[in-house]
Amino acid sequence: MLARAATPPPTNFIRSIVGLNAKNATREHRSYFNEQIHDIPSAANWRHGLDGCDRQNIGESMRKYLAVVAVFAAGFSIASALPVGADEIESPPKKSDIPAPVDGPADAKACMDILDSAGLLLHYCTRAIESGEISGEDLGWVYLHRGMAHDMNGDYELAIADYGESVKNPIPEVPFVYRWRGFSRFYVGEYAAAAGDFAVSLDSGPDDAQDAMWLYLSRMRAGEGKEDALKDFMATAELIDKTRWPWPMVAMFLGDIAPEEAMRTARDRDAHINSTRRCEAHFFVGQNDLIRGDLDAAAEHFRAAVLFTGTDDMACHRGSEAERARLAR
Repeated sequence: MLARAATPPPTNFIRSIVGLNAKNATREHRSYFNEQIHDIPSAANWRHGLDGCDRQNIGESMRKYLAVVAVFAAGFSIASALPVGADEIESPPKKSDIPAPVDGPADAKACMDILDSAGLLLHYCTRAIESGEISGEDLGWVYLHRGMAHDMNGDYELAIADYGESVKNPIPEVPFVYRWRGFSRFYVGEYAAAAGDFAVSLDSGPDDAQDAMWLYLSRMRAGEGKEDALKDFMATAELIDKTRWPWPMVAMFLGDIAPEEAMRTARDRDAHINSTRRCEAHFFVGQNDLIRGDLDAAAEHFRAAVLFTGTDDMACHRGSEAERARLAR
């Protein structure tokens, strides 16, 4: 297995945070990560998770980590906040950055360390896979990261395939690969398959509001067992924290509050939190409109969800773009 640094840099945050969540996170840490992890599958979204967190409820260790991440703002936080041009994503890696000859372990390490360039991820991850020198958990991580690169490029079918290979090489205590595959399947309209993935992810945290809503929506959009889907969603809702976002969205799907009221609760003085929550709110209200058959209202909310995010690396943004494309057909 590849060596891992005791104090990983921001580019290794995905690996360090999963380890924390699995082994020694406090309940508050776990609640936070369950709330924020849905914003991925894209490396840049770790910025949204960090900057958009509830600073009153995270532990001291996370506050210290946030301070460390701030030091790398020029190369990580700020860069991820800006739109990335297609030419940057598709630019080939510099010759000096490419190990030669092919070195499976070195390529795998590069694959797992790079999170802000789809082109570099595809290059190193593919070399590592084709080397035949990587196996087990490390191969699972490599496929996971290459799947993330495909997601960045909007190649969801390829992402689904790589997430599937990651599942075949299990990463201990990491159910999030199912959530990310669920997102990609939802984007391409494979709702029944997406429901299966979100169900697995929800099993790891039965009180997770995001998994609960995406599972409910997947089952409703699949068009089978809608009454059972609502019944199961109501049962899961009993476990969800009603004092934290995104409870208002859950309450809206349950019919307890009007969509307009749910939208108002998304506003926040913090710019990052406000952007993230309003994107999510418009996406979920749009989904509610689709379920009710109001296609015009849904289209407006999906358009607003895209406008409220400066990057396309959030599930609410990608999901809204996918819905707009479907509605335009």
